[in-house]
Amino acid sequence: MKGFEILEWNRNFLAHSHSILNNPGQPHLTFGKGSRSQPDVWSFAHMTLPEIRKVADDIYTFWLFGSHIDRWLIGRGTLIFSDGHRETVELPDKPALPEKLTTVPHGVLETPNVGP
Repeated sequence: MKGFEILEWNRNFLAHSHSILNNPGQPHLTFGKGSRSQPDVWSFAHMTLPEIRKVADDIYTFWLFGSHIDRWLIGRGTLIFSDGHRETVELPDKPALPEKLTTVPHGVLETPNVGP
């Protein structure tokens, strides 16, 4: 469950962030988002393409793990198909715990004064 929780956090941070490319030559993207309770206080994650790809791969690995557990639970070790064919299903090995994204907090973002 801990792995799924970490991946949920990583996915939500990336999915709800603004991506920032300050300089086309920089080797990373910056993702930033405010929290729901304090939308003016942002956190940022600086990630290279291989790091972004690793988050996606970790999510896929855990999805596959969950699918295999589901398949095992359905058959309790043996799946029996409508044609009578049987297939032994083993519990999958638990994948390595993924890393939670490292974010850098930033102070309150200033909003420009508009109007008089």
